[in-house]
Amino acid sequence: MINKLFASPKPGITDDEYRAKIKYQVNFLTIVIILTVAITMLLASLQKSPASRSFLRGFSSGILGGGIGTIITSRILFHNRKYLHKSKIKATDERLQEITHRANTITFIMLLIVSYIAVCWATFYWDRRAAYLYLLIVLIYLFNSGVRYILNKIL
Repeated sequence: MINKLFASPKPGITDDEYRAKIKYQVNFLTIVIILTVAITMLLASLQKSPASRSFLRGFSSGILGGGIGTIITSRILFHNRKYLHKSKIKATDERLQEITHRANTITFIMLLIVSYIAVCWATFYWDRRAAYLYLLIVLIYLFNSGVRYILNKIL
């Protein structure tokens, strides 16, 4: 299962095999989004403060909307054979795989640190500053594409 989710596609993979791999990843992403929204809504119902409930409900709505948009876009692109083939060529390029791996490592370390701080902060005392830490998590995730671009230019 881990190989299906996270392993880079090997050179020589057919378009249909690549499409199956991407579908598997999108289905996994769908499950993660559903669980994240459910957990966030549960946390919102447990909060006593109206401000924290409002933030968590808005946060879960944003995740849900972004997730639905991502899933719809990826499903549409499954039917575009030219885009799928071009995406497969990029995914099997060893140089781009190394860049992606480095960018993901840097981003993952940053996400772990900020997530730990945000969870500890929100657990012990909730205030607006904890909400800003959650916003920082989203910005770090967006930072990943910038790191890939920079590493691509350097390497």
